[in-house]
Amino acid sequence: MKFVRVRAPTKVTLFGEHAVVYGYPAIAAAIPKFVEISMRFRGGDGFAIVFEAPRLRASINRVELPTLSVEIGRHDVENFVAYVKKSLEICASSIGGLDKGLEIRVKSEVPPSIGLGTSAAVSVATLAACLEIHGVKVGREELAKLGWRVEREVQGAASPMDTATVVLGGIRLIDPKGVNHELLREEMEALVGFVPRKSTTAALVKQVNVLRKRVPHVVDGVMECIARVVEQSIDAVRKADLETLGMLANINHGLLQALGVVPEDMDRLVHSLRRAGALGAKVSGAGGGGAFIAFAPSNELEVLARVAKALGAEIASMKIGWLGVEVLNT
Repeated sequence: MKFVRVRAPTKVTLFGEHAVVYGYPAIAAAIPKFVEISMRFRGGDGFAIVFEAPRLRASINRVELPTLSVEIGRHDVENFVAYVKKSLEICASSIGGLDKGLEIRVKSEVPPSIGLGTSAAVSVATLAACLEIHGVKVGREELAKLGWRVEREVQGAASPMDTATVVLGGIRLIDPKGVNHELLREEMEALVGFVPRKSTTAALVKQVNVLRKRVPHVVDGVMECIARVVEQSIDAVRKADLETLGMLANINHGLLQALGVVPEDMDRLVHSLRRAGALGAKVSGAGGGGAFIAFAPSNELEVLARVAKALGAEIASMKIGWLGVEVLNT
């Protein structure tokens, strides 16, 4: 096999951020914004990597495994490199080594580090492409576990939510203690957008952990409340009950504020969407800016999108739920 192209969706978290890191369930959905990995063999050893994303382009002519020494001014590119490198290492360990060099092109439709799971999409798509080009087949559950391993080793701590969602697709109840990530619904309408982010997922997870060590009973109580929101939202997702989902989104947003991960400008955006007609809106993902989701009847979504854009946001999707990772051609 000479060439392979793999596409993975990004994702949005509906409910359960941060609590999922501590073993509580969450609900997340794949969205139709994609990371695509193209991979081919090249002469010699080592790896050439090209990155393309909105406002970001970089080319690295030689990357060695298992060590990596690259001096790049852009932090986002360094993050991309870390996930690609770790994915290749784990692929190599899974198949007994890589005996040829690879040329890899990473193309993302959304910027990295905005809370839409780009790192998970990069990890999963790189793993899937590496396994496919070497003629190795694994099931989706195994691919999700390998992707989760990539995220844990790069970030230091991670839940299986993002990698499971981008591998399996749909709108899913994520069980952080197992692989039975239940499909609640194939798709539904909701507004997903993003603003520039002020921190990384790893830093925000660490920030919450520091707070938890200082006031464990308080933070654990917040996590338990987030878990109850998730529990209450399961049936509402199944029925596409927008009124209940909106109410629960507002509660979940307030709980994330209590954890200190919602900056003032994101809070203003969320409240502006509510005043403009959203039944509910919340930050999505680890926080620090980044992604948001709003629930409203379909005839209100265009109005909400215009409001969000006027406040400096970009729109990622007006539909949640999509196919998981796909091998497009070999």
